[in-house]
Amino acid sequence: MAREEAPTVWSDDDRDDLIVTRQSLDTAPNRAAASHAHLRPILASAADAIPSATSPAATSDAEDTAPHAAPAATPLVRIAWDRSLTMRQKLLRGAAISLLVALTLYLLIGGPATTGATLSRVGDAINAQLHPPKPQPTLAERGYISIKSPPGANNLSQISIAPAIGRGDSAWACWSSPFARHTRSGVWSARAFYTADGGAHWNPLALPQTAALGCSVLADGERAESALVLLTQGLATDGACIAPSLYLTADTGASWTSVPWPRGPAGSACQYQAALQGGAIYLWANNPLVQGTNRYLPPTGRLIVSRDAGQTWALADNGLDDSAGLNIIGFRPGGHILASIANARGSGSSSILMRSDNFGASWSSLGALPGAFPQVFVSSDSSVTDHDGWGRLYVVARTVANGLPSVPPTKTLATTYIGAPWTPIPLPPLEPGANPDALSSQPLVIGVGPAATLEAERGIVEARDAQLSPSSHLWVWNPTRREWLLDPQAVPGNLEMQGAAWRAGDQIVWMTTLQLGVPPVLHIYTRTYPADLLAHTRSGAPLGS
Repeated sequence: MAREEAPTVWSDDDRDDLIVTRQSLDTAPNRAAASHAHLRPILASAADAIPSATSPAATSDAEDTAPHAAPAATPLVRIAWDRSLTMRQKLLRGAAISLLVALTLYLLIGGPATTGATLSRVGDAINAQLHPPKPQPTLAERGYISIKSPPGANNLSQISIAPAIGRGDSAWACWSSPFARHTRSGVWSARAFYTADGGAHWNPLALPQTAALGCSVLADGERAESALVLLTQGLATDGACIAPSLYLTADTGASWTSVPWPRGPAGSACQYQAALQGGAIYLWANNPLVQGTNRYLPPTGRLIVSRDAGQTWALADNGLDDSAGLNIIGFRPGGHILASIANARGSGSSSILMRSDNFGASWSSLGALPGAFPQVFVSSDSSVTDHDGWGRLYVVARTVANGLPSVPPTKTLATTYIGAPWTPIPLPPLEPGANPDALSSQPLVIGVGPAATLEAERGIVEARDAQLSPSSHLWVWNPTRREWLLDPQAVPGNLEMQGAAWRAGDQIVWMTTLQLGVPPVLHIYTRTYPADLLAHTRSGAPLGS
């Protein structure tokens, strides 16, 4: 007698499995049916068995009519369930995998600080895609004017060009080279020239001394006929510094006056800066430049001035608490000087704006400068008379985070007038997708142009014409409309700014570039920005019209 099989009792879990199995059977791809053709009758029986087992109306009599149907289908049902997870299980498995991947990336990229910065950059990138930058207003296009180089100005390691003040087409040029004619082997010879017609003709200047390893020239900030030539000799045989030879002309090089170098420590001549303003010669350095002064208490003699071609020198840093961080910002006629010094009572990266109205005999503080390691810029046009004679000031500085300079370094810009608070201004725009924290994305201020505009480089253009470095975008800040104007003509790569001259308010910028070749070719360019720059940009008229 055959043993009677006990009826199958379906649990809630089994019902869930069966429901999912029924759905998987109803929606199975044709490939599954083709690969399991021999199972089709059995699967059909299993599918028919599911509703009878799960329906509330099912009776024990129905189960008894086919006592082996449910047990026979159970193994096949569980095989199908293993291959088709429930939605809840799929979500839990996906969440676990995502959490594991996120934790791994979190540990790999450096913890919370880096993760926050990464998320911030991702957000910025998404925002840039959702809100693309608007077309930038541009300056009317005008290219650079190529200037013919002085005779013999080839294969040079350096050249110094000083535009003459008040004469836009006039400039001084000076360099030293071992390749000059009539030069003995191994002896470097200095040469100087002057042009009054934009480089069409270069007139040689008879220097009182020619043997020199280096030559640089400074134009007078007030007098077009005056210039100061500095000839350096390098180091002595014992390694001591040799003071440079200074020569001053007040008649466009027809005659020269030897300027006695002030007596001082032997190392004072190695690192120094100089300026010529209205016939007054300024020298400043990190070490005292005159003998017999206390290097720890002001005045220290780190800034000195001569108003008689070097016959006498006066201390010009009385009242500067820490002239070691001295940075001369600009000059104005009558002995007015604007400078910045390191804040001796600050964090080491802060600075103070200082002013003198008597050739540096005394100084007064104009307050702290914003940011870390700030650099202040004013117009080099000595005829500026608005806002106490200095016009609009700009500052570029590193941002400060938690009292310390930002790392990696990022820059910030601000502007003001003497006696007014500093007002932040935005940085020049970048191309979509550019990394704002990259070194190449930091703004480089060229100077203050006509109509109190700020000229700055930012952004990279592809290298071309065998330049040693790629070109850069030139931006001009319009303080009236508070917008950046893009100059369509990019700044040439490998650029070295040589200076700017002013003519009836127009700014004429002189610059040089070095082009690859054997020997390398030196190029001299000028660029003119008219005094009514803002009116031209609003009207769209060509520059210079």
